[in-house]
Amino acid sequence: MRRTLERRIVQWRALSGGEKEIIFAQRHAIGRQGLSDFTICDDLRITMGGECFGHRLFHFCLRL
Repeated sequence: MRRTLERRIVQWRALSGGEKEIIFAQRHAIGRQGLSDFTICDDLRITMGGECFGHRLFHFCLRL
């Protein structure tokens, strides 16, 4: 059964040309996409009024 399958695959590749590379073109409209990221800054141990200030830093970049 395995030899039959291998033989059929060889025949199929000979007729079809094997694997083909597929490429999907991408178009990015200006101002329609952005990248965002959160950074947890708790390890910095920033204090306000003597108490630990646990906070997050948010960064956003608009793609032009």
